[in-house]
Amino acid sequence: LGFEYEPSFLQSIGVVSIGPSLNSYVLEPQGDLTKNAFSIYSLGFSAKYQLKFMRGQPVVPFVGFETQMIHYSFQDADVGSGWTTASGISFGALVLLNWMEPSAAHTLWAETGIKRSYLVAELKNLQAGETLLSTDGAALYFGLRLEY
Repeated sequence: LGFEYEPSFLQSIGVVSIGPSLNSYVLEPQGDLTKNAFSIYSLGFSAKYQLKFMRGQPVVPFVGFETQMIHYSFQDADVGSGWTTASGISFGALVLLNWMEPSAAHTLWAETGIKRSYLVAELKNLQAGETLLSTDGAALYFGLRLEY
């Protein structure tokens, strides 16, 4: 779950957003690996630059940097529990949904104030101080972005 703010003083260089995130890395407890499914979570911060050139652009590529403080808790005494930092770059694309169903987009705006909705695909390569929590290569994330 992430929130992004686009400060007006940064928009002269393009669409720049900054904001916090809360992540949960849900693991099914297998044997004695973790205490429960929610034993790993993180609090983070990201900054992104969107390559947005026109209003109503159907696909908006972006590049960003993210850092997270990850809390982990494993049953294995060698790893144990604690906090580590993970950071790295991300690349992705926002696929605008409004043009696909304009009447539904207008109804959503009229009822909730949501101006634009996007499908998000993001490729992250975060490296953590605890090697067990670093990704082995890039990780692919999918989501939904709603803009007020």
